[in-house]
Amino acid sequence: MNLATKGGADFIVDFTKKDPGQKIYELTKDRGADVVFEVSGNVKALSDAIRAAAYNGKVTVLSFYQDPAASLKLGNEYHHKRIKLQCSQILGIHPPLSNTWGMERRREAALELVNILDIESLISHRFDFEQAPEAFQLIDKKPEECNAIILKY
Repeated sequence: MNLATKGGADFIVDFTKKDPGQKIYELTKDRGADVVFEVSGNVKALSDAIRAAAYNGKVTVLSFYQDPAASLKLGNEYHHKRIKLQCSQILGIHPPLSNTWGMERRREAALELVNILDIESLISHRFDFEQAPEAFQLIDKKPEECNAIILKY
């Protein structure tokens, strides 16, 4: 949560301690969030993101779900609040933008952001490639200690 504060977050919601949707509604005077990004790949988090979104809000999914989504809640809140669920692009660019955002422009934008953003503060661990098993064990056993992990090779 320190990283969120350092990054400029106005509010931090610990999704493990309270219903995040309810907390978001409290923080926004019962409006909900206009835009929600789900980045964890956890189906429950996607349900929570839908719950946190405002009426006519948008939930953008930046993650990939490996497990079946049988527990995904697409009931009242999804339908009655008219939530737009949007998938992020993995291997391409949204077709209407493809003529203006080619590979070169995307590369330039990414390099510009690398120079602006404090990427270094996001890195929690660095491992030589030969230490990959240790890195994966750390992620598995102590995920709360992990942020971005670099494997050097």
